[in-house]
Amino acid sequence: MSAFRSGEQTAAFGPPPASSSPRTIRTTVLWADSDTECGVEPWVAVGEYFGEGSTVMGMAGINTRRLLLVVVAGIATVATACSSSSASESAGSTLPQDAEIAPAFSVPTNNGGEFSLSEHLANDGRPIFLNLWASWCFPCREEMPAIDASAKAFPEVAFLGVSVQDSRSDAEDFAEEIGVTYLLGFDEADAVDDAYKPLGLPASYLISGDGIIVEKIFGRVTEEDLAAKFATHFGL
Repeated sequence: MSAFRSGEQTAAFGPPPASSSPRTIRTTVLWADSDTECGVEPWVAVGEYFGEGSTVMGMAGINTRRLLLVVVAGIATVATACSSSSASESAGSTLPQDAEIAPAFSVPTNNGGEFSLSEHLANDGRPIFLNLWASWCFPCREEMPAIDASAKAFPEVAFLGVSVQDSRSDAEDFAEEIGVTYLLGFDEADAVDDAYKPLGLPASYLISGDGIIVEKIFGRVTEEDLAAKFATHFGL
């Protein structure tokens, strides 16, 4: 059986307009848990955890169409989860949940090469920690040292940070200033942003070695967060 619990966090939804002062928005989300009752508020359930430490820098940056689509999709997910749970109980078995395949992408990287998700999965096979960030995102700046430390602690996981909603020159200057050692990519054609549709930044995706998104995180992560999630999802 599946159920959902509510939680409130904030997230960064876009670069600040030049004339605006920082403002924040609090978003309520619900995420799946196991072995509990399927009681949910049907008005919002996106099945994604918003981590702490994000801030909306200007309301003009919010992608309201994207947010609406995710909420609508979440409502459908709740309905499906509850009906599937009921059907499973009637049939005396548990139906497997639909797996979400990580969208394929290729981006130029800060080492002069190119990262291709499909080639990585075919030739490397390690699970991936994909982090979307931008030079204007203050929570991104705060979390990147923790991600860098985790990348050194977990060589069994491939770490990739991709700048989105940003110019390459600003992203490169930011990356040089921060000085992280894990691989960074640049979403010059907005392909990654369009495919993964982050509700805010930073946004992170845990992708298994067979290309399945096993968890999405919107908001700042810590070393402790990642260690726990890698143990849960990757057995590390």
